[in-house]
Amino acid sequence: MAQVQEVWNKLNPRERFTTFGVGMVVVGFLLSVLDYSAGGTTLSLLAALGVLVVFYIKYAPNSNVNWPAPVPTIVLGLSAVALVAAALEVLRWVSFILNNLFGLWSFGTIIILVGTIVMVWQSWLEYQAAQPASSAAPAAPAASTSTAAAAPPPAAPVTPDVAPPADSSGDTT
Repeated sequence: MAQVQEVWNKLNPRERFTTFGVGMVVVGFLLSVLDYSAGGTTLSLLAALGVLVVFYIKYAPNSNVNWPAPVPTIVLGLSAVALVAAALEVLRWVSFILNNLFGLWSFGTIIILVGTIVMVWQSWLEYQAAQPASSAAPAAPAASTSTAAAAPPPAAPVTPDVAPPADSSGDTT
């Protein structure tokens, strides 16, 4: 238990909020199983538990993992899978949910959907926060600290507006 507490203390606020979404998915799954069946929410549960495993491996002591992708990208992907699975389950059973709105299965499925939305939202925020600074807009150049004023750019050459001089031979034809 102390190791779990140690990992929990290392989570940043967005990762903690994501774990609350995972908790909502677990509770919703248990409620839906108690009243009806697991159905498509099993994939949401597995993806949510995958998020917990990633967080644990990331922060566990003596853990040295060479991740195939940045951790925020992995967590965002797992959260998106959980959301898609939950949304498809809700769409598949929308008439049943509306007819049995106060049943545990309906309530649990809606909790799973809300939990996965929380997971994706917080994972997206963490993904954006982890993006390298190089992908941001380039910074404005620093102002010169010298006292000399910058020279203006050279002016374009001016063409005369007068006609060329007439021939000096005296021929006026």
